[in-house]
Amino acid sequence: MNCSVVNETDFKISSEILNKCVFAILEERGIKEHFSCSIVLVTPEKIHKLNREYYKKASVTDVLTFESGEEDYKGEIVICPSFQKDKIFDDKFEPIGDRGRQCMRSISSGLEWALCHAVVHGTLHLLGIHHENESERKKLHRFEQKIIKRVFNER
Repeated sequence: MNCSVVNETDFKISSEILNKCVFAILEERGIKEHFSCSIVLVTPEKIHKLNREYYKKASVTDVLTFESGEEDYKGEIVICPSFQKDKIFDDKFEPIGDRGRQCMRSISSGLEWALCHAVVHGTLHLLGIHHENESERKKLHRFEQKIIKRVFNER
């Protein structure tokens, strides 16, 4: 397994944990063949442009996937960390004192978790696993949670 991580943002995250997310899915699904992909962290402006150009949606989103159609290289997972961060907390929040620092550690972990969720979700799409209805979405979400918990418990 080989997944390159390209970070076009100021967000700091270990490429190791993002790769662990991909590996955990492959292991859980029993996929032993060669798998490679690219994980690209982008700005809200860039993901908005990609979403409009390729999916005909004029909005910022958390994750987009682009399948390559190749056997070994599955494609790109494009993630917007700012979108994830905005889901976690209001940018106007300024931590003060010990409680503030605790909250920031929690937010930092939350952002890491959210980025891992986006990688897991994107990887499943690259593997051809989609959610066409609410029932499938819930089933996929449960599987995603299982993978993320596994990755975080192995740290």
